[in-house]
Amino acid sequence: MRKTIVWRMVWVPDPDRPKKKYLCCRADFDDVVCCRLVFSEDRKIIGREDIVPMETQLFSTFCLPGSDVAARGIPRVCMILALGYSLEDKQLCVTGSCKVGETPEQAAVREILEETGMVVSAKALRSLHTGYRKKTKHRWGCTAHHFALDVDVLGTDVAIDTEMSTPTGKDDASTKVSVIIHGSRETLMALLTRIGPTDSTEAIAYFAIVPYDTMELVVAKITDASDG
Repeated sequence: MRKTIVWRMVWVPDPDRPKKKYLCCRADFDDVVCCRLVFSEDRKIIGREDIVPMETQLFSTFCLPGSDVAARGIPRVCMILALGYSLEDKQLCVTGSCKVGETPEQAAVREILEETGMVVSAKALRSLHTGYRKKTKHRWGCTAHHFALDVDVLGTDVAIDTEMSTPTGKDDASTKVSVIIHGSRETLMALLTRIGPTDSTEAIAYFAIVPYDTMELVVAKITDASDG
């Protein structure tokens, strides 16, 4: 398996702004596949394209505090579910803010539903790490609770909610959650044909399956840059 990863600046067309700059991690791995969703005009999923190898491997540099420690708590032999917003914005975990009054576990379960449609309980989550970042003049501060969800334990018949809705409640931007969804290639491949966002405001366009090595190197690269 190839393990090439470098930084790359890319310009992404934006309908509201002529240019929008993203700093991305570009990887060059074998065994990365994706499944693009097909939406109606009102953002309902009406189909899925075939699962195909992914040649353009650009990963988001968004990084919550403690992501590197959390990544080390995932089995090295597994595959990871990635969420794609554009070719230049692929995230290796489900992330979001707690709502005011929510526990981190409740927020993680809600975010999994909103971003993948999977209906899970808090008991299915495994706590990995809690990271902290102090607020400075140039950086926002937060507490980040990291979890893992093993889909091999859930099985391919996990309940999927396909009804779109709009989230309610006020975000607590100081408390974040992150869920690494992992499992065997076979289980994740089966889920690619079923999952999809239920949050009508989510711009998720596709899902991808990447090897653990991808996550390990991307997270390490991003963490090094954010700490520098």
